Amino acid sequence: MMLRIRQGEYGPVRVVEGEYAGWVGYYDADEGPLAVINLTAPHRSETVLVRRSWLRPTRVTPLELLHWQPASSAIVEHCDVTSSMP
Repeated sequence: MMLRIRQGEYGPVRVVEGEYAGWVGYYDADEGPLAVINLTAPHRSETVLVRRSWLRPTRVTPLELLHWQPASSAIVEHCDVTSSMP
């Protein structure tokens, strides 16, 4: 059984349906019944709105998140991302 994302379970997610199916992004906030998803670095990209029922938890982290880890360590720590980047 695939776990669904509940409202407020922010962090890395995989989109399984709709226009962005197959993408990995960051569930950042809620706008009414929809989830606000950043498809690149959180707080540095345009957002898309996706039904929460189309999201699944993932351990995969978008590469973009690793690239800006040094600049935004608080959010990266929340995502439980580790890296050997300086």
